[in-house]
Amino acid sequence: MGEQGGRPGGLGPWPGLSLLLEILLRPRLPIHTLLDLDSAPAPTPPRPRLRQPTRPALCPPRLAHREEMKWRQWADDWLVHLISPNVYRTPAEALASFDYIVREGKFGAVEGAVAKYMGAAAMYLISKRLKSRHHLQDDVREDLYEAANKWVAAVGKDRPFMGGQKPNLADLAVYGVLRVMEGLEAFDDLMCHTHIKPWYLRMEKAIAEAPQ
Repeated sequence: MGEQGGRPGGLGPWPGLSLLLEILLRPRLPIHTLLDLDSAPAPTPPRPRLRQPTRPALCPPRLAHREEMKWRQWADDWLVHLISPNVYRTPAEALASFDYIVREGKFGAVEGAVAKYMGAAAMYLISKRLKSRHHLQDDVREDLYEAANKWVAAVGKDRPFMGGQKPNLADLAVYGVLRVMEGLEAFDDLMCHTHIKPWYLRMEKAIAEAPQ
């Protein structure tokens, strides 16, 4: 995987990182207060840099812009809210996620252990609350799979990206959201159980080859 964007080479917009900092700075914070930290709107992961694509010839500019805006909004309003419930779906997945955060954050042995186990426990509880808040299915993977396949269907078979021959801002929005899961079980499941992998690999290649 490349070094740009959310995870490799830096923690980036990792879900739960702000909670981890709260735990380290205020270890006596009541758990119910921690559970309320998710009430703020979820931050949108930074978009990978890519030159603005030309409009696809098969779609008039006005319709292309409307489609792009629709799916950018979908990524912000729905897709991003599927990440934490999937990344912290089980205690084991929550621990794996925070193990990565602690390793990349270069914490000391003691504070790293505190951050890993307290952070994982808190985010596991929060993920259950988010599951209820966003009316997700019993197995939140199913919502993630459905979202991925919905996106692939919207892109269609006649173009490599929603932007046509090059990614547009909707492609970048969806890619940016999904990329924060790289290296985790949720990401591997997503690649194995949906049709999104070919599009995702095309996005990786397009971003890697884009002029900086």
